[in-house]
Amino acid sequence: MKKLRLSFFVAGTLASFAARAFAQANVPGPPSSFPKMFVGKPEFHTKAGNRAPGTACLARFENSSQIYLLTVRHLLGPSGGFPALVPPAEVPAFVSEIRLWHFFAPGSKLYRVDGIRVPETPDQKAPLFNVAMFKANSAFQTDAAMITTEKPALNETVWVVAHVRTSRDEYFHPAKVIDNGARWLRCEFDEPAIVPNGASGAPVLNAAGKIVGIYCTHNNRDGKVLAFVIPSSLFAETVAEQQSPR
Repeated sequence: MKKLRLSFFVAGTLASFAARAFAQANVPGPPSSFPKMFVGKPEFHTKAGNRAPGTACLARFENSSQIYLLTVRHLLGPSGGFPALVPPAEVPAFVSEIRLWHFFAPGSKLYRVDGIRVPETPDQKAPLFNVAMFKANSAFQTDAAMITTEKPALNETVWVVAHVRTSRDEYFHPAKVIDNGARWLRCEFDEPAIVPNGASGAPVLNAAGKIVGIYCTHNNRDGKVLAFVIPSSLFAETVAEQQSPR
């Protein structure tokens, strides 16, 4: 019980510090309502050994009890310390377990996972091609953040949740939506000097604390840092296809 109280105290303190930091910067504060164990640094247990790159999160859709562990597939390649990028069809057999080292709660939890086969795209460049989705059957519903397929509006503020030491706040990184098309959400980081290393696979939250997408990569343009986010609507299509009768 003492550990539980300490966990909520630590999470509350982090949220309080973050809110004050964003208030001083004249941008909206981050969402205060989200499960404290839903996001962290993943450690992939694979056929090629264990690696711990990037970010991952636990998520679920409304009206569904299934919990998913979401991240990006390029972490299962050279950028994540693996010899070669694992093809989508091989991801389910390649990853057996994922340990999630929590950002907002102490310690970590190990999940046995069942990978979902994400459909390949003809050009192999569409954002869905880089999604890595796993069923985390041992996860509790209270540990997962809710996914919404409702896209954020243009100029709406969203938050990339990742551990970035060079940022004004280490965990919450506000960005303004500048493009909410079908393939990508493009967002401009509030901090022009941010270097979001380690953010690949991070959940992107709206003001209600719901996941609107997964952070994939960024580029610099005209002194601004743009985030490329895979929209949640693409995840919904993949899950629907997996669940439909063959």
